[in-house]
Amino acid sequence: MPLIVLCGNPCCGKTTVANQLKEYFEKQKNMVVNLINEESLNANKNEIYKDSHNEKNHRSHIRSEVEKNISDKTITIVDTLNYIKGSRYEFYCLVRNCKTRHCVIYIKASLEKCLENNKLLKEPYNEDLLKDLYSRLEEPIQSNRWDCPLYTIYPGEEAPYDDLCISLFEGKKARDPVSTKSELVFDTNYLFNLDKTCQDIINDILHQQDQNSGDTILKINNDEVIYLNKKFTPIQLKKIKTEFIKISKNHPPKDKNETIKFFCEYVKTIQDRY
Repeated sequence: MPLIVLCGNPCCGKTTVANQLKEYFEKQKNMVVNLINEESLNANKNEIYKDSHNEKNHRSHIRSEVEKNISDKTITIVDTLNYIKGSRYEFYCLVRNCKTRHCVIYIKASLEKCLENNKLLKEPYNEDLLKDLYSRLEEPIQSNRWDCPLYTIYPGEEAPYDDLCISLFEGKKARDPVSTKSELVFDTNYLFNLDKTCQDIINDILHQQDQNSGDTILKINNDEVIYLNKKFTPIQLKKIKTEFIKISKNHPPKDKNETIKFFCEYVKTIQDRY
């Protein structure tokens, strides 16, 4: 069954929308709904987001819960900030693996509204933390395949139930995911060249990081470049290369230039995970 990803700033009204969706699908459509959020995981929001280490662990926990709950008999709703596009991309990949559908609902609220709602909570956010999280939101964009279909609503508005049902139950399913296709057999030279191409890019990233403190610039071709604002460790880049090679075994690039482009785009897309 489909996955509904809620996205928005702290205290924008996501949980209200999530509960409304849960009630609608249970009562109107007679469906089983799994609602995943900080409350269901007994997580303290101020502890989760106080540093990057705790937040990474929390996002990993959420991904694990989503993966565990996606099935052909339930609807899963993810009621967390999901303010990083890399997190939404990972949910999109999970949906593809399960060959189902998904949508993103963005609850758009002003900072003033979020601060006002925060005061009504039994366990409110630290105000400075809320403002910091608000400034870090990477708004979903309809043109991004991992944010599509996208529904934007404002505090107090109801979700577009009819449109959601069409998207989630009648819309086009994701293509067969590369991670579930049978692996192709490649000769040693292919894997060697694939590894070497990725390693050359990694060496370039590490060299640029040593030489300057600004963004890393990766040249795709004469006209196209990719900027990385994350500083990676060699271990992190090695892990990314291993993931990419595994994917490439199922969906091989056509040539070296395509390998360079795909790997650079992959690094950029998931950089927020680290």
